[in-house]
Amino acid sequence: MNRGLKAPLSPNEEITLRRVAHGVSPLRDMSRRDLQHLRELSLIVDVRGQPELTDIGQKRYRLLPRTTAMH
Repeated sequence: MNRGLKAPLSPNEEITLRRVAHGVSPLRDMSRRDLQHLRELSLIVDVRGQPELTDIGQKRYRLLPRTTAMH
C-alpha cells in the first residue's frame, strides 16, 4: 500500500490537502513545507504551476474526517 495513504499528516497539512482538493487558495497562500511533504507522499503533483491531487491524494482526501456545520 502506498505510504501516502497511511502516513500521518499534521493538522496544517490536512488543511493544505483540503485547499488543493478544492482549489480555493492561491499557491502563494499555502505553506511551502506542507506542499513539499504532500509531494513527497505522492498526494499532489504540480500541473502548469499549480498543485493538484494525484489519484492517491484523492483517496487520502476522501479519508479525511469531515467537518460538521456549526449551528
